[in-house]
Amino acid sequence: MHGIGGPASKPIVTTDRFPPNTPFSMEPPISDFLARILGLRRRPITVTMPRNTATVWALSLIASFVLASLGCEGERAHLDAVVIAAQNSTRPQVAQRLVSEFDQGNITFEASLIRAEELLEADDSNATLFAGAVLDFAKAIESDLPAGGEYEFFWRRIGRLAYNASHNAFERQDYAEADTLVLAGPKRWQRDSYWIAYPNHEILVAYSLAHQGDAKAGIRLLQRRTPTPDSYAEAIDTLVEIDRKLLRQRLRQGIEAEQDAGEVNQGG
Repeated sequence: MHGIGGPASKPIVTTDRFPPNTPFSMEPPISDFLARILGLRRRPITVTMPRNTATVWALSLIASFVLASLGCEGERAHLDAVVIAAQNSTRPQVAQRLVSEFDQGNITFEASLIRAEELLEADDSNATLFAGAVLDFAKAIESDLPAGGEYEFFWRRIGRLAYNASHNAFERQDYAEADTLVLAGPKRWQRDSYWIAYPNHEILVAYSLAHQGDAKAGIRLLQRRTPTPDSYAEAIDTLVEIDRKLLRQRLRQGIEAEQDAGEVNQGG
């Protein structure tokens, strides 16, 4: 049962709002901007094929489903057990269990990916932890995953899982977790074709860099895209404001540190 085979996943629908308090404690207009840029709903990908090709593909797919149906229930049971255990486990523990189940032939990566998408769509309390574990799982078994160009949509799904999981964490104002998710998984999905197709993800990466204290890196990331999309130009303006705010915070902290040091010296 190794491999990625399985039914196509449901499209994940992200919400149309961003958390009211950004990780930078900026004014409400900034939050409104983030909602416009990062709250975009993802449209499902559709593929049109010639009728004869589609017929052959459909027949082979039906046959594969019939052959695989005997193991589907068992696979689902194994995944459900992992999800339940995730309530009292860490992300590395869940990822290791997924790898173990995969090595034993109990689950496919495709089924794990679908389960993570379903949990995020349902806003399950364990959704981001399980999604992060699936992304770590993908990285651990990357050599077993398809690498050909014809699997581009498969890799985009992994990238979208990273985006949706990170976006979900941002909405819960768990910014530290969001930072670990925004670029999670194998680097294979991080290609220019992906960033061009999903600019909201690259913008989220830029904001994650700003949250980690390096807004200038976020600005450089978006400025390298030419011609600059309108959404990027707006994001860059916002990151400039964030950078100024971070600079003011550092200056204020420096002044306070000098004052504290002076008071200690006077006291001594």
